[in-house]
Amino acid sequence: MGDKKSISQKFAKAYASYEKAAAIQALSAQMLAAKIADMVKFKERCKILELGCGTGLLTAEIDKIRPPGDYVISDLSPSIITRTAQKFPNRPSLAMDGERVAFPNDTFDLITGNLVAQWFGALENALWRLHDLLKSGGSLALTLLGEDTFIEWRQILAGRGAAFSFPSLGCIRSWMPDIVQLQSIKMHQNFSDGMAFLKHLHDLGAHQSQPGYRPLTVKEMRKALNDLDKRRPISITYDLILLIVTKNEPDRKDRD
Repeated sequence: MGDKKSISQKFAKAYASYEKAAAIQALSAQMLAAKIADMVKFKERCKILELGCGTGLLTAEIDKIRPPGDYVISDLSPSIITRTAQKFPNRPSLAMDGERVAFPNDTFDLITGNLVAQWFGALENALWRLHDLLKSGGSLALTLLGEDTFIEWRQILAGRGAAFSFPSLGCIRSWMPDIVQLQSIKMHQNFSDGMAFLKHLHDLGAHQSQPGYRPLTVKEMRKALNDLDKRRPISITYDLILLIVTKNEPDRKDRD
């Protein structure tokens, strides 16, 4: 979703404001870590890769539950990974695109990421690549934004020819083998008005457009915000998809 350089720059610029704005992102990290603790069978020493670590919300939660072993944190932005690595010293850290992970197949016991995969340009291919990187019996555990995310705002934009979308449970189910958990969890965040919602996205660094999205003119944006303000108090939906896959190599399907 969107130009990777622009995504990296916007999140890096929002580093200082991110955690104050990231109430739902923090809840998502806690939920994901709890599911991993409940459903993933860790080996005595395991190798973990975290994608899109950002400011370290998920990193801190995984640290509470993981056994000893290598825990590699990564982020698309070199600036972000430099700052976050200072919070979690003495562990490997990489500036790396989660769609182009530079490790051999069968490397990791756990690959995880909190609300990062929706930024992938080719989600199905990326999920398969991450599946390949798992050892047999290893797990891929992700949260990502689902199809009803920001539905209140997206309906208004779609009426002005400015639609954008998020992946559905059905698509992910059709793509992936070895799924042990796939569910949608709806959360809502309240805003005083439309401008407060847009500021929220800006403070997260999450104001990157999808390819093909037609930006609104200033006049169109004012009308769209006015339509959103008519719904005050405004409640905006976050549709969180929880995906856990445990690799069972003999069951792998032919993708060709």
